[in-house]
Amino acid sequence: MGTHLLRAYLSSESTRKIKPAIKARILQEFNSVQSVLRAPDLLEQVLGNAELSRRIWLELLDLRLSHVFDDESPRFLGCSCIAQAHWCDLKAIFTSLCKEYGFKAAYDQDVLLQGERPTIEDYNRLLSERLAHADNVGFTLEAIETSRGRVSWDWETGRIVQEGIPDPRIRGELIEAHRAEQYPQIRFHFGFMDKIIIGVPDGITDEFCYEFKSTQNEFLHWYVLPVAKSQASLYAYFLKRPRIRIQIHILDTDEVKTVVQEADYAQTEAELTRFVELLSGQREAIPPRRWKCGKCEFQKYCNVSR
Repeated sequence: MGTHLLRAYLSSESTRKIKPAIKARILQEFNSVQSVLRAPDLLEQVLGNAELSRRIWLELLDLRLSHVFDDESPRFLGCSCIAQAHWCDLKAIFTSLCKEYGFKAAYDQDVLLQGERPTIEDYNRLLSERLAHADNVGFTLEAIETSRGRVSWDWETGRIVQEGIPDPRIRGELIEAHRAEQYPQIRFHFGFMDKIIIGVPDGITDEFCYEFKSTQNEFLHWYVLPVAKSQASLYAYFLKRPRIRIQIHILDTDEVKTVVQEADYAQTEAELTRFVELLSGQREAIPPRRWKCGKCEFQKYCNVSR
C-alpha cells in the first residue's frame, strides 16, 4: 500500500510546524494512515509530544474515515465489529477502521501470554483455569456515569434507572452485569486470511459460546438478533464450540429472549471472507435501511446518510 494519503497529510497546512526531520521519521516508521492509527504509542514516541500526537491521530482518523478505500485495510479485527455488518455494512467498516488500535493493543498484550499462534487446546486449558476459580465468573456493577448521563441499578425493582441520555453501549454494560447469565470469559486471537481476529465471548462453556445484548424495544430486537447471532457464531467458529446461546434483554418490557442453535461453521467462514473483501473494496457495501442512519456517529463520512 502506498503512502500517498499519509504524504498528502504531511504536506498539508495542518502539519507545517512539524520539522522536516520528524516528518521523514514518520514516513520511515509508517507506510499508511491506517498503520499510524493502529500504533498511537509509536506516533507519540516519534513526535515526542503527547498533545501533538493526539491531535495528529484524530486528524488522521478523520482523513481515514473520509477515504475508506484509499488506504491500507485494517489487519486487526474484532468479532464485535464484523458482526455489525448485519446491522450496516458501512458502519462495520467505519468501526473497524476506528477501533483497530484497540484490537492491536489487545493482541500485543495477549501474545506475551499466549504466543502468536495459540491453539484451541491452549484456550481450553485457559478456560479450565477460569472454571477452577469462581471469582473469575461474574462481577457487580452498581452504576456508570458519563458526560451525557448516568445509569444505575435499582435493587428494589431489579431494573436500571437512567438519568440524562447515557450511551446505549454504556447502558448495556450495566444491564449485562445484572441480567446476563454468568460464564467464564476469555479473550482469543486467531489468524484468518491476512487478518488477525480478536474476540471476547460474553461467556463460554465446553458446549456453546454465549452472547448477551440489550435493546430498547421489540421492534429493534429483530434487528439486533442477527448481529448477536453473528457475533456468537464467530466465537463458536474460532473456539470450535458446537452451539451458540444468545440472550437479548428488551428494556421496555424487561423481558429476556433466548435463542439456542447449532453453530454453522461454513456460513460463518463465508461471512468472514465477505467482510475481509468488503474492507478492501472487493465487494460493494449494501446500504442499510435509512432509519438506521439517524443516530449513526459516522453520518458525516457516509454517502448513504446524506
